[in-house]
Amino acid sequence: MNSFSDRILFAITVAVAVYIGIFIFLQVESISKESELNAYNEEISMAKPEELLEIPSENIDIQSITNPQNIKNTVTDINDRRKSSNDDWSSPHSKESFDGEKAALDAQRQFQEEAKTSQYNTEVRKLIEERTKNLQSEKPAKKNTSQNPNSSSNSSNNKYDGQTLVSYDLSGRYPHQNNSWYVRNPGYTCGIGANGTVVVKIKVNKNGNVIATEFDPSSSKNANECMIEQGLKYAKMSRFDYSGSASESQSGKIYYSFVSQ
Repeated sequence: MNSFSDRILFAITVAVAVYIGIFIFLQVESISKESELNAYNEEISMAKPEELLEIPSENIDIQSITNPQNIKNTVTDINDRRKSSNDDWSSPHSKESFDGEKAALDAQRQFQEEAKTSQYNTEVRKLIEERTKNLQSEKPAKKNTSQNPNSSSNSSNNKYDGQTLVSYDLSGRYPHQNNSWYVRNPGYTCGIGANGTVVVKIKVNKNGNVIATEFDPSSSKNANECMIEQGLKYAKMSRFDYSGSASESQSGKIYYSFVSQ
């Protein structure tokens, strides 16, 4: 009997000893890891400023207009093949300078183009014919020689050499009435933080009206919500010259640079 009791007592003693041994081992292991972590943190906190990683400024890519003071508030045509100049230049325009008679005839052509797709009544068609005859019988109007405020010289055969707030890519087309104001400019409309480029895909009809717009994210840089909204709005407000040889829906793009205010 005593032998059986002794065996039970021995087994309990061994179990307790094993439990204590495991407990002590786990505590020592935990203290060791905590010491290593504290030593690592202390090493970091004692790092000298000169040992910290520095990123050279040339390796930082900021998608914005780096020299906003050098950007010109004007319009350029990407397809303009004239020589470049910073001093003697003019905005994109057709070889023929604007005159009132040509503008009136272009307007007449626009009426005629619209009449093909609209349900004009007989009286309106007669009015169009009468206006055409009157325009043909009138003497040529004097050409508008006033200088475009966005050009250094209307007579220059050079284009502007530098970055501009607006540029467009619409083959063979020019701003309405040779006035770059008609390619509207939202570059200063989005306030602080608006530094970047918005590209808008456009479709233009024969009359020069922008009939469709679409934001092009792949070509734009650093564009925020305001810049995108204003780019689409001002593209739709833009107007180009009449072209009887153009397609009913000519595709192009307008590039808008935004400058923070």
